[in-house]
Amino acid sequence: MIPTEEQALEAQRIAYTTLVLDLENKKIGYVSKSKREVAEVHNFIKKEVYPESVFSPRKDIVLDDRELLNKLVSVNLQDHGLELFGITFKTTQLPKSPSVRIEAADDQSINESLEQLKSYWENLGLTDVNSVTYRINRSLMGVYSYGDEWQRRIINTNTKGKSATLETELLNRLKNVIGSEIKESKFVVKQLTDNEIIEKFLADKAVSIDPAIPKQADEVLIRLLRHKLIMKQKRVTKRRCEDWNCHTHSWLDSNCPTCGRDMIVIGEGLTIKINEPVFLKGIVNNLHENLHEYEVIRHKIQRSKYKKWVIRLINKKTNLSTFIVSILDKKDIKLCEALSRESYGLIAIYDTHYSGKKDELEAQGVWQVSCKMDNDLLKSLS
Repeated sequence: MIPTEEQALEAQRIAYTTLVLDLENKKIGYVSKSKREVAEVHNFIKKEVYPESVFSPRKDIVLDDRELLNKLVSVNLQDHGLELFGITFKTTQLPKSPSVRIEAADDQSINESLEQLKSYWENLGLTDVNSVTYRINRSLMGVYSYGDEWQRRIINTNTKGKSATLETELLNRLKNVIGSEIKESKFVVKQLTDNEIIEKFLADKAVSIDPAIPKQADEVLIRLLRHKLIMKQKRVTKRRCEDWNCHTHSWLDSNCPTCGRDMIVIGEGLTIKINEPVFLKGIVNNLHENLHEYEVIRHKIQRSKYKKWVIRLINKKTNLSTFIVSILDKKDIKLCEALSRESYGLIAIYDTHYSGKKDELEAQGVWQVSCKMDNDLLKSLS
């Protein structure tokens, strides 16, 4: 208590924070009770102090969702030093798929009970589980998982009221069960297709690189850049070798061309912007193969001092023209309006960010398709 002239004020409890330097493994850690403070310091160190040297390594483990759950529940005291105390399912294979919580009533484990109920959960994975609780050194500690935007699962511990020593012991024993570090790994329980990754890039525009994007997404990014389907990244965003001592940078190689290690994107994040001329070139190549009754031309037009690359389809019999226009900017909608007033046929390839303008374009008689890039388009540019 701090005495003042009018009243006694209670002082805030002192909060201690620690900056941890692991020189052997070249890691920096920051310990604080405030999650917000940890996040702010984390971002400051990465973006301001060491913008090209500190980054989150990509440690993705490809593991089937069901196999991951089976590993977490297949523990015993003799082999792993752990007992399964409880598990909470978000859903089960019971009628109406209720959530179910199974917990030991005494010092025994629930392995036998879980085995008897296996028909109700054997087709489920870690994504269907809220938490798993273990008994370790006569204490209880649980783990839970959550997903990120790339369909990866991250496993974390519930440390409320538990010591750091107990958490470390649990993590070490679970490492022996799964075969990898728990807190440093991300588990790829569902592989995204290349088309799903491309659609996500186009929809997000600004893609976060913390944590690092999956290896599969990184390889799709390299293909898009190699074929020049998207614009080059900003100078503040780089792609470098994950080895601290190797300073190789490359946007065109899957792995480091110097040492063969993984490459990591660092900086402010990815900016996905379609390279229109090349994108339209791929469409033209496909149209040449399939629309023999049309002459297909890619060229630049201008309306109201605004220039844009478009595709012009000229019917060889009627000599009538139809324009294919990609809607990537507000000015493109004005261009469509001008072409519509000139009585040209129009096909609009709209960006997902401008899908709200679909009704407006439809009222002008514009036929519309979604803006997508797939493997066929990549092959046409090879």
